[in-house]
Amino acid sequence: LDPEQTSTFELGTKWDVLKERLSLTAALFRSEKTNARTTDPSGITTLGGNQLVQGIEFSMTGSIAKNWQVFTGYAIMESETKASTAAGAIGQSLSNAPPQTFNLWTTYTLLEKTQFGFGAQYMGPRTSNDSSASARTAPSYWTLDAMVSYKFSEKVSLRLNIYNLANERFVGSVGGGQFVPGAGRSAALTASIKF
Repeated sequence: LDPEQTSTFELGTKWDVLKERLSLTAALFRSEKTNARTTDPSGITTLGGNQLVQGIEFSMTGSIAKNWQVFTGYAIMESETKASTAAGAIGQSLSNAPPQTFNLWTTYTLLEKTQFGFGAQYMGPRTSNDSSASARTAPSYWTLDAMVSYKFSEKVSLRLNIYNLANERFVGSVGGGQFVPGAGRSAALTASIKF
């Protein structure tokens, strides 16, 4: 098959506030694939599809206070199969395209040597494929992470990360007619030594 073609448009703005310590951004986006791969019921794949994704994204990054850093993002997205050789796919959302996502990571440094971090991620529901006859929906989920680090000197530091703090059961990825579970609670202890 020939390569697929996509047209993408984006309009954004950026604002620096709190004496340029914090950056706020917003963007409108629209992507349309006019010759997307599509497979008909007999199993023949052609470039007869048309897929549309559009939405808005907000982010904030920088320092809220001297020792407090934050990065956060929120996106609202709408997707649709506009044309396909699989009739059941028309009008359905695209695979792995959640209507909303959110992420937050923030750190606070105490006494210049100890840093604490906390993170949260939200993933909206996602379908396993774009055919209404066999599509399955993975439910939305939240995960939480935490971190603490200690700097012994300019050259030696120790960090403990805990991922999926609440041991949430969730679908990590979808596709190929199956769900793959996300990772359970885990921890990593790392040492950093500079020479």
